[in-house]
Amino acid sequence: MLSEIERGEDYFKEEFGCVLKDDWMSVESMTVVERCYQSVLRDQLQDAE
Repeated sequence: MLSEIERGEDYFKEEFGCVLKDDWMSVESMTVVERCYQSVLRDQLQDAE
């Protein structure tokens, strides 16, 4: 089960990274995506410890 969660986090990390490179979103939407992306990164760092 943990491996599937990690796989999902990797998927979201990649997708968030792609979205953050685009400039078609509003500033408000980009802020939400950035917060979500940071959350995934924090979770991965905590899992690594």
